[in-house]
Amino acid sequence: EERFNRQKLTKTFPHQSVDYCLQAAGTTLANCEAVAQGWNPGALWVKYNPLVPATRSGGKSYLYTVPDNLFHHEERNPGDWLMLGGPTGLPPIYFINHHRCHAANGFFLSHFEEAAILTCDWKGELECTSFVHGRGLELEVLQTQFEPNALGLLYSTITEILGYKPDNDEWKVMALSAFDTGAEGRKVFEKLKSTYQLRADGSLELDQ
Repeated sequence: EERFNRQKLTKTFPHQSVDYCLQAAGTTLANCEAVAQGWNPGALWVKYNPLVPATRSGGKSYLYTVPDNLFHHEERNPGDWLMLGGPTGLPPIYFINHHRCHAANGFFLSHFEEAAILTCDWKGELECTSFVHGRGLELEVLQTQFEPNALGLLYSTITEILGYKPDNDEWKVMALSAFDTGAEGRKVFEKLKSTYQLRADGSLELDQ
């Protein structure tokens, strides 16, 4: 979308990108089997939110609050994805767990039939680290980890210490890491290593 509206890090809905993709494919949105995007608001149903349901402001929050309250009557297990459908003329819209999308993108586009998949970032909806086993067309979640023990959070903190914008300029720090700074740089690296520990199960623990 940045290429079309010329706005760096644009937050606007990618209307122009959607139009271009449909035009390039010679089809329409109504002919698409589904729409999917890599964020699942329903993942937050894992824990009841007493603030949003209490307001009930004009029904605007019902898509969230009705399931959130119904989970009082069943085990809270919101799953990895959510589908919004109905007689709207739109294709079904899937909201998919952020980390599962990372795993799928890395595994399904590879040539591997089976693989161990590690996803680390600041966080998705809730997860900051996930260990997944990929086989065929299946993704099995083996282990997950949540904030504050996030590798992405550590990386963003270092980015900010170096004078860059956190959760934005990490790519600049990645480029800088290619430069050899000699003995002094290795001293800094050892200090950074002291800020975290790797547990026996492979998870990360930050020095709080």
